[in-house]
Amino acid sequence: MIQLDFFESPEQSEMKDMRDKIRAIHLSTDRVRKALFAKHGEVYQIVMDIDSRLEAIERGLCQKKN
Repeated sequence: MIQLDFFESPEQSEMKDMRDKIRAIHLSTDRVRKALFAKHGEVYQIVMDIDSRLEAIERGLCQKKN
């Protein structure tokens, strides 16, 4: 429920509402950004693990041919 302030003009009240909405959007996007960075770190670790496993497999195959 919105609490009205009788000492603010309608424009001031509207500006306050807009600032509050912008602040909420900023906080939301900040949480999304942090979550994306965390996911990026997880995916990077998986890719590095797969890369090292592939190198080990290739080394093993090359050594067995000789």
